[in-house]
Amino acid sequence: MKERKPKELFLTIIVTISSIIITFSLTFVFSRTSWFSVLVLVLSVITAFSAILFLAFYTYMSKVNESIQDTIKGVIFKGRYQAMALSGCGGVPQIFPAKDVAEMEVREKFDEIWLVTHDLKTEVNNGDYATSVVKNLEKGVRYVYFIPNNEINLVRANQLKFAANNNPNLVFYPLDEKFFFLAPNFDFSIYNPDCGSTRQSFMGLQLPNIDERYEAKIDDALTDSIAETLGKIKEKGETL
Repeated sequence: MKERKPKELFLTIIVTISSIIITFSLTFVFSRTSWFSVLVLVLSVITAFSAILFLAFYTYMSKVNESIQDTIKGVIFKGRYQAMALSGCGGVPQIFPAKDVAEMEVREKFDEIWLVTHDLKTEVNNGDYATSVVKNLEKGVRYVYFIPNNEINLVRANQLKFAANNNPNLVFYPLDEKFFFLAPNFDFSIYNPDCGSTRQSFMGLQLPNIDERYEAKIDDALTDSIAETLGKIKEKGETL
């Protein structure tokens, strides 16, 4: 049973009390018709109507204020990340919209791309990377995915395979769920993992109240650590 919010419960109580007042007032009017009873009835109706109107308006305005606050928070967060994308750290951009990284993925030359994702959501349907993956596979780029072995990922992996016409350069390796114990929605990408001069890596950012996805550029130390772990998984040779 869905628990009622305090505002909804308060509104229900007021409406109920108002109904009782009106009922008793009508009973009084019909039993003793007089100017006093009519006055009581009129005042009761006005009071009940005013209370209901006030509460309805208050509830509506609360929802409007919550919506406005969420919008403002979203704008502030987005503004902060856009500012970092423009100024970066020491003048070097560090954070990018996912769509820009997807364009870079197609524009620049990569031989192999490793990707860690918990749900493959951005790779299928209208995801940020769905188009770039298929285009690059057609150009001969090798894609190596590391994903949890669960039903939703198997379905989406098959979707991606179908979109890519079962391209042999598309490979999926199973990840233990424990890999994501620190960040359940973790995703990570390494471009040209075996080539130090052209290697790049990004981590997806989870931003509150923002639909647009962002990617943060990662330094070599963290990239080396993750690449080493993923390399050991590849060595086992178990694919999905």
